[in-house]
Amino acid sequence: MLIELTGRLATKLQTLRKERNIKPAMMWCPKCQTRHRAAPPQVSVRATILAMRRFGIADDETVKVLEKRWKTHRDKQQLNLYGAPEGTPVPSHHVTDQGLPRKP
Repeated sequence: MLIELTGRLATKLQTLRKERNIKPAMMWCPKCQTRHRAAPPQVSVRATILAMRRFGIADDETVKVLEKRWKTHRDKQQLNLYGAPEGTPVPSHHVTDQGLPRKP
């Protein structure tokens, strides 16, 4: 349920950013010594849990329980911060002008 909600929030975030023409911030990369756009922000499962507290959907105790359960589930199932299996590519901070990840 949390992973599905996280996916829906991530999709909504990307939709809003696209509709409002909000581009990722410019950044200086010390590794490649160039200035370019950062990768678009993503929504982690933990960010979803914390948002539930922020918007009054869950109280502090419920959030603590959810965080502990998520950590246990994540470790057991070998998931990354976003609920995908470990090893699933996560966009790096390097992106091209077209928004595609840049090869380091």
